[in-house]
Amino acid sequence: MERIFKYLIVGMLLLLAANVLPTIVSEECFSASSAGYRNVWFVNSSGSIKDTISRASPHDIVVVLPGVYHEHDIVINKSLLLIGAGTERPIIDSDGYTAIRINASHVTVSGFVIKDCDTGILIEPSPENETRYVNIEDCDVISFKDAAIRADGKKHVTPPLVDFVTVHHCYICMESDLNKGIEGRYAGIDRISCCKIEKKGARGGIGIFLDGIDASTIVRNLIENASEGVHINTGDTERRGGTGFFFIHENTIRGNKVGISLPTDFLIALFLTRNDLIDNTKHVSCHVGVHPGTYNLPPIVYLYNNYWEPSGGIPDIKWMNIPLGLIYIDRNPALKPHGYPLYP
Repeated sequence: MERIFKYLIVGMLLLLAANVLPTIVSEECFSASSAGYRNVWFVNSSGSIKDTISRASPHDIVVVLPGVYHEHDIVINKSLLLIGAGTERPIIDSDGYTAIRINASHVTVSGFVIKDCDTGILIEPSPENETRYVNIEDCDVISFKDAAIRADGKKHVTPPLVDFVTVHHCYICMESDLNKGIEGRYAGIDRISCCKIEKKGARGGIGIFLDGIDASTIVRNLIENASEGVHINTGDTERRGGTGFFFIHENTIRGNKVGISLPTDFLIALFLTRNDLIDNTKHVSCHVGVHPGTYNLPPIVYLYNNYWEPSGGIPDIKWMNIPLGLIYIDRNPALKPHGYPLYP
């Protein structure tokens, strides 16, 4: 409902822009009132997204009109709605640098094509406060060197310094074996949904990489042709152990070397339900207690109604090097693919 309201507001604002733009074509950016709700700023390709954001106040809306914007390190350090408008979405060409940096709470970035960057969108803590409630949606990230979208809390604390992040309906194309599509470190990535993440050419890269993260829901994504479709580790070299609740539901994960990989020290529960696991060399590899001497309990792994092709394999699930695949086998495997819509 909130998204629908947002797009209705933006649609009315674009109609306003259509009437206003002819009279101010020489302006690089301008603002308009949104019925007393927020200030709205429009920027065209002769202007600067970065400069417009610096002029905006917290809780303003910045609408970026179609065009190519050669900008990098666009810092969002205030609550803001940054929206790319038009049927041909605006393109941010970052010349090998990070395109957008977010270090404020209550931020939405929607409707951009981001290319030729190091990292497309970086979400990190501000020097003074946590960064929370960040929503990335309807963005394409291509031709990047490191990660397309990264949430980095910098260190492990409870609660995380970066928290309540969602990524929805984004297209990510990896080109290097070192690429990560969506990466989270010490951050709360609540939900990754309806995204398409693929590797061009030979298999490589990691579709979704979560390290030092306690919980996440991954639902209705298409992840294909990667070294690892989904990689989750609740612990790392600085943090041996930690809770983990992960819900992987109704995804299509196909053509990867490993579909879902969990090399971790401590895992409370993994719920793997109604996914289509197709043509992966190994569908599931879940090794809990990878460091000797780490205190662990046996994990809860719930497999239900997944489609496995090729079928007949036992999931590679181990606890303290004890094979548990026969215990955690899918008790009700699907007989045919669920056939979810793939990134409409």
